[in-house]
Amino acid sequence: MRLLCVATLISLFKYVLAVCLTMSVCLPSLAARDVYKYQDEQGNWVFTAIKPQVVFEVEHERVAEPEVSPVRVLHKVINGENQAEVIAVNNYGMPVTVKLAFTELTNTKTSISIPEAFALAPNSRQRLFTIFPEQPGQWRFQYQYSFTPGKLDPEFYADYAYQVPFNLPQAAYISQGFNGSFTHSEPHSQYAIDVPLPEGTEVVAAREGTVVEVVENNSGAATADFAKTKANVVRIAHADGTMTVYAHLKTFSSKVRVGQLVKRGEPIALSGNTGFSTGPHLHFAVQINQQHELVAVPFLLQINGAVVEPKPGLKIAPQG
Repeated sequence: MRLLCVATLISLFKYVLAVCLTMSVCLPSLAARDVYKYQDEQGNWVFTAIKPQVVFEVEHERVAEPEVSPVRVLHKVINGENQAEVIAVNNYGMPVTVKLAFTELTNTKTSISIPEAFALAPNSRQRLFTIFPEQPGQWRFQYQYSFTPGKLDPEFYADYAYQVPFNLPQAAYISQGFNGSFTHSEPHSQYAIDVPLPEGTEVVAAREGTVVEVVENNSGAATADFAKTKANVVRIAHADGTMTVYAHLKTFSSKVRVGQLVKRGEPIALSGNTGFSTGPHLHFAVQINQQHELVAVPFLLQINGAVVEPKPGLKIAPQG
């Protein structure tokens, strides 16, 4: 999961022109979310994205809202337009690393030597450095950046046994496992499993954590390249730096919101058939930020009290 943006600033004497050029992946789009409205015991109106557990009347609406990148790098001119401050914003509820590189530096210098990457704390805004003209006159800079979610190279608990990430009254079977030749050959999905499930099967959190990403407005499935970014997804961050990913979910079926704490086994969405898919199924993976790249890692499943390595053909009987 990376984002590429380019920003340019030109300062000529007292006049400043600031331009931000972004690739298509940066452009806002419209998503939808649930809004619940009700009156509390004191008669005050309450608006919330989480369905309240109340017995009185609750109004429910689905509203459109713009989607923006959770991590952004921006700059602003300060001190009489003679220097610019470069700032990073991380709206994820987990750490991220940001890599930034200059594609142009004309008559400029920076307040620090640019490191390989900047580490950003969860839900933070951080000044990275300042940039200013080296000599009087015109100065210009251009940079690009990318980000990777998660703490860099975490020392995670590799022997943790994850709960089966769905509830189904009948047996299910893993159709594609680790290093699968169809879609599990890239670093982000190398150690993932696919389990064919009837559309609408309840998907549950395989481990306690914090919801950091919810995508639920995509619909339809295909095997063309464009569909690879069109799956509905829930991502949950865990205390040891790992993240679980639940993909190809049913449109508008999410039961959780970003920032919400979830328990192991708590319902989070419904399975579906969205994105790059040949049929209804759940894609499940455990990922980490390894050397500034989002990669999948091997994991174990706990099935009816036994801890096993998930393999193609493995029968997952109803849990009980």
